[in-house]
Amino acid sequence: VYAATGNSQGSAREDAGYAEAVVALSPTLAVQQYNQPLRTPCCITDRDFGTTPVLIHARGCPPQLVALNKNGDLFLYDRANIAAGPVQSLWVAANSAQSPLPLIGVPAFDPATRTLVLMSPTTPSTPGLRAGLQALTLTSGCRFVVRWSGWSDPPNAYSPPTIARGVVYFGSGRNGFLRAFRLSDGRQLWNWRPSTQPIFAAPAVDRATVFFAGWDGNVWAFKPGG
Repeated sequence: VYAATGNSQGSAREDAGYAEAVVALSPTLAVQQYNQPLRTPCCITDRDFGTTPVLIHARGCPPQLVALNKNGDLFLYDRANIAAGPVQSLWVAANSAQSPLPLIGVPAFDPATRTLVLMSPTTPSTPGLRAGLQALTLTSGCRFVVRWSGWSDPPNAYSPPTIARGVVYFGSGRNGFLRAFRLSDGRQLWNWRPSTQPIFAAPAVDRATVFFAGWDGNVWAFKPGG
C-alpha cells in the first residue's frame, strides 16, 4: 500500500513524524519505508501531498510511482526503494509567493504510450510546460520529459484527467466545460458546456461511453464518434 501524507497536527512542525511524506505500507499497514522529499526552505506554506500516488510500471523500467505535492513538484520514485528518495523531481506548477494556488489533482498514466497526463493550476519554470493540461513521456531511461502542454481554463482548477483509447477527458472545473484532447499531440477534439455549475469529478469510461458528473446534480453520458 502506498500513500502520500498531509501536514502533521498538534506539532510545532508540519512535517513531524510521517507527515509530508511518501509512505510504503505492508498489507497490515505497518510502515515499511518512507521519504520526506520537500525542498527547504520554500516560500509556500502548507506544503504537503494533497493527492494519491499513481502507480506506473512501463516496459524496461522498475515499478515506479508518481506523487504530486502542493508546492508544484512532481516526484518520481522507484517503489522498491522509497527511502532513497525520488529518482526525479520536476516542477509542473509555479512555486513562487505570487502563485500560491496549490497543485490539486490525480494524474493519469497510459502504459501503452508511456504518457502521464496531469492538470496544473499554474505555469512552472520547466521549459515547455504551462498552466492547464500537461503531458509527460516516460523515456527508456525511466525518467519523464515534456511531451506537450495544452489547454487551460482560467481560473485553472480542473477535474482529474481520464485516458481512454488515445483520448484525454476532463472537466474544466468552475467553468463547467467538458473537454476531450488527443493524447498523442494535445489537439482538442471536442468541448461542450452542459452546465453553469462546476465539474470537478474525474470522468469515467465504460467501453465506448464517457460519463461526467457536475455540481448541479446531473450526470452526462457520451459516446464519442458514435
